Amino acid sequence: VREDAAAGDACSAEQLTVGSWRQTPLQPGWECTQNEHRNCAKKNAQEHRRIAKSLEYRWKPDGCRMRDFDPAVMGGFLRDRKLIYVGDSLNGDMAVSMICMMGGRREAKHIRAIRSNNLISEECKFAKTVAAIERACNKTAIREDWREKLAKQRVNEHDVMILNTGAHWYGGIQKAKVVMGWVSEAINELFHGRLLYRTITFGHEQCHKYSHPGETGPVTMYNWATFPELNAALHEVFSTHPKYTLLNVSMFDMRGDGHIGGGENTGRDCLHYCVPGPINEWNRLLYHNIWDEIHRAA
Repeated sequence: VREDAAAGDACSAEQLTVGSWRQTPLQPGWECTQNEHRNCAKKNAQEHRRIAKSLEYRWKPDGCRMRDFDPAVMGGFLRDRKLIYVGDSLNGDMAVSMICMMGGRREAKHIRAIRSNNLISEECKFAKTVAAIERACNKTAIREDWREKLAKQRVNEHDVMILNTGAHWYGGIQKAKVVMGWVSEAINELFHGRLLYRTITFGHEQCHKYSHPGETGPVTMYNWATFPELNAALHEVFSTHPKYTLLNVSMFDMRGDGHIGGGENTGRDCLHYCVPGPINEWNRLLYHNIWDEIHRAA
């Protein structure tokens, strides 16, 4: 795989987050047959136009180059390698988005998702008293549970893991650092590929009001306002992995458009995005961040 040297220097992970959303012509063939539940574009002509418009906006970093996603190159990487998404429904949607972006290539069979909303039990998530935490958030039990879960899913056979949790977390920041630290220990022990923690993105209240990227209203619903602090804590926790990269998608603070609740389901779901939809950009950012692995595989 060769890069165009004249196109400018490729962005570092830190440089990727400084930029703007720019409208670009949408290439044909973006539709997908996957994910009936989130596939807004399949519902009717009006929804199809809404999602097509949301896909016109691409993230453009300032002063450096973000690599263009190439499904053929990604297919070459996945020919004898595996990609796994671990986390809540948003991470599952990201996996479906990547499958869609592969354009029907058979290598997409090497893309998987494991659903685990909190990465821990519900009892531990809501435990507040010392006794309840000691009983439900037992370090040995959580580590063993994750060892068993990772072994059962043969995670050690995968080359890249995209990890996310937080949208379902109500246990406080310090508790998250402690408990997720135990999860991290199990992951570090059993997974030796490239680990990326994708930052949590908050929803956008009254998302039906947004038709393009830009400034959005205040964050007052659910636990969404805690996400920036929680992201910082979980970045610290998971960065102990020897092959770690932060997949920072904070630019989605400005993406009030493209949500499930932005169309005919007005306001009902302003956290999840339609798929295909804006979160295709998460996978373009992923592609850029794992370029070293893709380049070595070529």
